[in-house]
Amino acid sequence: MKRILQHPFTHLVIGIISFLLLYFSASFFNTTSPNYAQFNSSLNEKETIAESSLNELMSFEGLNNFSFINKYAQLNKEKGLSFYILENNELIYWTNRSTSFSPSLKEFTGENGFVELKNGWYQYLIKKNNRKTYLALILVKHNYTIKNKYLKNSFHHSYGVNDAVEITTKKGNEIYGKNGEHLFSLTQSSSVNSQSKTNNNWILIFLFFVGFFLIVSFISKQTRKITSLRNYSPIIVIVFISLSRLLLYIHPFSSLFEQELFSPTIFAQSAFLPSLGDLIISTILFALVIYYLSRAIQKINPNNKSIIFVIVIACSLFPLILANLLEGLITNSKINFDINYLLDLNAYSFSGIGAITLLFITLILFIKIIINHFLDKAFKRNQLITIFWVINLLSIIIGHFFMGLSAFLTSWILLVILAFSFKTNSKISFYRSVFLVLVVSLTTSYGFIHLGKLKEEVNKEFIAKKLAKERDPVAEYLFKDLQQKIEADSLVKSNIPDYWEDKDNVDKYIVDRFFGGYYSKYDVSVFGYFNGHDSIYIKNDQLVHCFSFFENKIEQETDDPFRINESLNFLYSTEGVSSYLAKLIINSSDTTEWSLFIELFPKVFSKTEGYPELLLNKKDVISPINTNTYSFAKYKKGKLIDNGGKFNYSIELSTQHRFNDDGFFKTTYGDAYHVIYQSDKNTSIILSSPQKTIFNYITAFSYFFIITSIIVLVIGLFFRISPFNWQIALTDFSTKIQLFIIASIFLSFILFSWGTSYYIKKQYLEKNKTQLAE
Repeated sequence: MKRILQHPFTHLVIGIISFLLLYFSASFFNTTSPNYAQFNSSLNEKETIAESSLNELMSFEGLNNFSFINKYAQLNKEKGLSFYILENNELIYWTNRSTSFSPSLKEFTGENGFVELKNGWYQYLIKKNNRKTYLALILVKHNYTIKNKYLKNSFHHSYGVNDAVEITTKKGNEIYGKNGEHLFSLTQSSSVNSQSKTNNNWILIFLFFVGFFLIVSFISKQTRKITSLRNYSPIIVIVFISLSRLLLYIHPFSSLFEQELFSPTIFAQSAFLPSLGDLIISTILFALVIYYLSRAIQKINPNNKSIIFVIVIACSLFPLILANLLEGLITNSKINFDINYLLDLNAYSFSGIGAITLLFITLILFIKIIINHFLDKAFKRNQLITIFWVINLLSIIIGHFFMGLSAFLTSWILLVILAFSFKTNSKISFYRSVFLVLVVSLTTSYGFIHLGKLKEEVNKEFIAKKLAKERDPVAEYLFKDLQQKIEADSLVKSNIPDYWEDKDNVDKYIVDRFFGGYYSKYDVSVFGYFNGHDSIYIKNDQLVHCFSFFENKIEQETDDPFRINESLNFLYSTEGVSSYLAKLIINSSDTTEWSLFIELFPKVFSKTEGYPELLLNKKDVISPINTNTYSFAKYKKGKLIDNGGKFNYSIELSTQHRFNDDGFFKTTYGDAYHVIYQSDKNTSIILSSPQKTIFNYITAFSYFFIITSIIVLVIGLFFRISPFNWQIALTDFSTKIQLFIIASIFLSFILFSWGTSYYIKKQYLEKNKTQLAE
């Protein structure tokens, strides 16, 4: 059996099968085509449960605890069933508070049917007993007017249907009630963007690497069996890997490259590395090239001095490329690499860290292979090491002064060359391996922390500018509904003819009636009613055309001149005053059209942006300030008007700050790093975050040391290339027991960490959903 598994044609067959599964994965792993018969059966089953529950409710004598019975809460959670009791057109009991309908039940046209409510599509059942009406709603699919990470237009999870399926009243896959009445139809969505990236299916990624590795193994084994190709076997494999990498840029496996891992919105640096997935593939294939290159180099004449200089110059470029890649991975991505907060990391974070670490190890192996092959041949040991050192030192200097690369991120190669300059014995070999792991861990930990800090500084500038603007997306969202109420209010309409004689009372009515609650954070000023011919007095008692004045004000002070809104516009004047200007159309009793202008001034600076992730569409959401990470303060004319977070700010802003041309000043005091932004002559923003301490660096180094050690251990066990050629002797029973205990503890630690973080995140998400539902 072992010989069969090691046979090259076995590798070829399994590799081809893996690629075929990957190529046809659209049909193998497709979840967008549901089993419509099973869907219909599930809905009919729920209808039976709903009918039985309604009969049970009708037989209840006391309903005081109806809304709190666990049975109905479970039916709502597991089946999407909710129940309501109405009496005299008034809702008196319910099991779900997130569904809205009229107490008169005007949306329902019969005793059993299908209806679209404000938040979704439902099958309904209605029964009546005496003066009470009993209603059961069976959730089929959510249908929100706004969509974000909390509100998704998805089918209830019990159906197992992909969201790409649409509900329609037109012809399609017909869905019937249990008595045979037609309810609705299901069709595949025609509006799904085929270019959009989907969630990752790691099975597809696994199939790709399994297929590729086995086909490479087949080519390697088969070419070594052919006498005429034996000496060229490594070169043939390297050419195949290189051509395959170029071929992958045309995305031959569409289902693989449609994964989110290959989306440029996660990471993109260049045409050669347009995504994190491409970085992972390139890194692993590069490691394979180095492995086979170690065999090909054995065929090169070690006494050829010119070849040595060419290879050494190529080696000196690798640290520069790797430093540039590490910088790009952090600055050109939205991936979090702050390893001090493990629970905030995700699969992308560890994939990026693993790819960079593997590149470091691969380059170290390449340097070792070169030194071992050419040592004491064309040049003596000291001469070869000196050539390596001098050329790489020149490369580091050029990279630092002419390319702006950190010398710390490129000088690691000098330490690696020194490590290979000593003669090898078993003791030195072990210490050298440990030393190299330390070098990689120190370099990567410094790189991710240092470059992460630089990226955070840039992010702070954007956040400070955002804080200075004070835009409130929640107020903008709520105004849509408020506008309709004001324009439809009968008293607002009837007071138009006598408005200027009774302006104070009318203005007070508008403010008290409509601008309470959330809008109490604003000072509301009503300018008045105007038509197309009215004028208004401005500074110096100058009389100007009313509409022209407001239109010019909006054009000059609007935050976004390309998105001027006819009803509500956010203004930010040159004096640093922010406000909202609303224009409402009021039709009087004689059908004359009037414009009502209202201005809203924020009383204080809003610490957060309300609940934009709940109330706004995903594309309109601006990430709120995380007060656990940042502290901030806002000053008007040097006086503190608002602040948030853990840092304590002075009442008055110092006048000693020297702002640059962009209005920024950066400083460190009080164990925090501060970015001070002067948006105008009256407004200043301070954004602060804790300084990285030595504890943060030590913690980061320990994590990177573990990650590097694991990757080195795996490489050593599978490829056995010095200096990472670990060998585990399992000749005696005690060694096996020790290895089993260590492996068990390590696996338990990994599973415990993963399970704990998963449980905490899941519980936190469930808690948020429960609170939002209420």
